[in-house]
Amino acid sequence: MRMKILIDPGHGGKDSGAVGNGYAEKDIVLEAALYIGGRLQCLGAEVRYTRTGDTNPGEPQDRGKLAEGCDYFLSLHCNGSKNPAAHGSECWCNAGEGFAYTESRFAEELGRFFSWRGVKSKNYTTEEEISRPYDSRRRFTERYSCTDWYGVLRGCESVGVSGDLLEMFFISCKEDVECYLLHKREIWEAIVRAVCESYGVAYAGPVLQPPAAAGETVPKAQYEALAGKVKALAGEMEALAEKVKMIV
Repeated sequence: MRMKILIDPGHGGKDSGAVGNGYAEKDIVLEAALYIGGRLQCLGAEVRYTRTGDTNPGEPQDRGKLAEGCDYFLSLHCNGSKNPAAHGSECWCNAGEGFAYTESRFAEELGRFFSWRGVKSKNYTTEEEISRPYDSRRRFTERYSCTDWYGVLRGCESVGVSGDLLEMFFISCKEDVECYLLHKREIWEAIVRAVCESYGVAYAGPVLQPPAAAGETVPKAQYEALAGKVKALAGEMEALAEKVKMIV
């Protein structure tokens, strides 16, 4: 049976989410979600999204409920802070979650790029942040019965689906943003690996497209771009030849 996942690129539409260093959270997470979902689909998973464009599909709890019938729900976000020194990745999970399979893999994978801030839950009533340590078997050492702070997690839990809200990095931290931009494809692949290994999907790295063989048709846009460069280069060569004539 194919693994089913609902990916939620946070915010969207008029809700930009966190902003910083010239970027908006809604745009960063949409690009990441489409890549991650596309890769998981290629690897055999059944993938759904809460949005695939710059739209806002509704309240967070309603987004989470769209995961009904799925095996896993992943909401992608970027953190933000008034403190520009705040940095790193963190994962928020259902307070009653018993297994840390995906969360522990996120810690290992994203910890290679950013400072890992931990796996956490948050109490809706008290607003208390709860650290969620886990053992060598990837099981949380404690489970909690409190209502989750995050609406998307309340939503997916209400339909019986395990879910995570992943804060990939701080968009307000210049160093985090620079690291993300430099390694974003590797970071996306790290998330793909974490999900695959947690849900029994056979992982294989992306296949690099070889250059076109002789006789193959070059896409029109690519051809026109190359033709433009050749034309510009020819013009430069003619101008240079005229200068040489004047010198001689």
